[in-house]
Amino acid sequence: MASQLQFEQNETLRIKELDKVKTDLYTNMTHEFRTPLTVILGMVQHIRRSAADHLDNGLDMIERNGNNLLRLVNEMLDLSKLEAGKMELHLVQGDVINFIRYIIESFHSVAESQDKKMHYLSSIDTMYVKYDEEKIRQIVSNLLSNALKFTSKKGDIYLSISLDNDHHLCIKVKDTGKGIPESQQHHIFDRFYQIDSTHTRHAEGTGIGLALTKELVQLMNGRISVKSPPTGSKIGTEFTVTLPLEMITDYVEETATPKPPVNMITPVDDTYQKTSVDYQNQTNLDKELILLVEDNADVVAYTASCLHDYRLAVGKDGQEGLDIARELIPDLIITDVMMPFMDGFEMTRNLRLDERTSHIPIIMLTAKADMDSKLEGIEYGAEVYLEKPFNVDELTLRVRKLLDQRIILQKAYATRIGLPSVSEKMVGEEQGTLYHDIVIPQLENKFVRKVASEIETHLSDENFGVEQLAKNLFMSYSQVQRKLNALIGLSPNLFIRHLRLQKAKELLRTTDETIQNISMSCGFTDPSYFGKVFKQEFGVTPHEWRNSL
Repeated sequence: MASQLQFEQNETLRIKELDKVKTDLYTNMTHEFRTPLTVILGMVQHIRRSAADHLDNGLDMIERNGNNLLRLVNEMLDLSKLEAGKMELHLVQGDVINFIRYIIESFHSVAESQDKKMHYLSSIDTMYVKYDEEKIRQIVSNLLSNALKFTSKKGDIYLSISLDNDHHLCIKVKDTGKGIPESQQHHIFDRFYQIDSTHTRHAEGTGIGLALTKELVQLMNGRISVKSPPTGSKIGTEFTVTLPLEMITDYVEETATPKPPVNMITPVDDTYQKTSVDYQNQTNLDKELILLVEDNADVVAYTASCLHDYRLAVGKDGQEGLDIARELIPDLIITDVMMPFMDGFEMTRNLRLDERTSHIPIIMLTAKADMDSKLEGIEYGAEVYLEKPFNVDELTLRVRKLLDQRIILQKAYATRIGLPSVSEKMVGEEQGTLYHDIVIPQLENKFVRKVASEIETHLSDENFGVEQLAKNLFMSYSQVQRKLNALIGLSPNLFIRHLRLQKAKELLRTTDETIQNISMSCGFTDPSYFGKVFKQEFGVTPHEWRNSL
């Protein structure tokens, strides 16, 4: 009876683990497909609208992302063939060492674009054997791709070739990445398994690559193994592949230079080598500033082309996006969810909790299209959640509407604090809603009151300005400038002047103090200047206003 209960418990646990694997697989597969599809479908729309502006670059991006999809589909089909026992070897005769050398050469430029170094070491110059070109290419390419993904900048990847004691070909791929936890090393060749399946994993993937690599090695009667020191040792991971290839003793070398293998990986332009604040339209300060946080360079390039009417800053992961947002205080943020170091959910949560950035509207563009993820994004504070591939017209409309809402909020604030430049006209004739009826977010209202209180404390100090205000708020000059302007549509200097004049107006109404004394108590040492700015603000001189009471 006890054994039956234990069996049922184990079976329940196994089913739960299988369900989790399937869920992770579907999530990752969705992301893998939706990201390149976003670029492909989006660039097609661009080319149809204006071929002259987008044709050359658009076709390159379509081809690159189409090849990524084709590679993914081919890997899945190959894995299916291997499982069904229908995969066959197609042997050719030749120098396998020279062939592998061509493979690694195609990765050198990719490594350089990522600020990493690729090293090739071989104890043998030639080895004439019968081998399957495509299978060898897939094995070596998958191992090198993995090494690149999990090696940080300034890191190294080594591919070494030797013969073991049985004269079998031995290929080792070693990196200086973060390594693989010992508890997970026996799982890494499982299908659809990923060491890191969280939103913040450092590289995209479905978990097919290593499983396919192992199956291909076994198809050639070879062996593959992995060793990795404890995580954090910075020694990285080493994969070893041993292949018992049949030697050829009477091979006659062809004089023609061998062609590189097909379907080589080509380097992607590193969008993020650009200074993020100089991405586009930085000279036109009248345009709104949008921060785009996305780790895929092609998606950045495509989304940027959709937002050509705005200034754009770019962050390549959640942590960098958070840092840029705190520094620049953009007018709007567009972010992905699945990114390295910090995902879009966590970044949004941090932005909402930070007084400097709590007001910024956020749009999530993500391949995580399930309802739970959408609700999670909204729960963290995103105003809009759009699925990839997104429609460019919907994105631009959402951006414009969110920015329009910011203007409405500015007018609501201005009405509350008595700025005469804003009339009591309705937001929309249809709704019949007055600006003073608009509900102002509590956190933003608290910030404006805090700023106003700080200014009112120093009203009589003629030297109190934005620098001192920013210091007292523990913010930079630019942060106060952009935050306050975003909320009330006024610069800090104008807001300080407005509060001084409001206080002067109150003293004129409630006291018998001279206009000169009132101007001094409100921070205006020059009574004539006080009279001038008072008339600019209220349309009458201080004396005329007092006499009208």
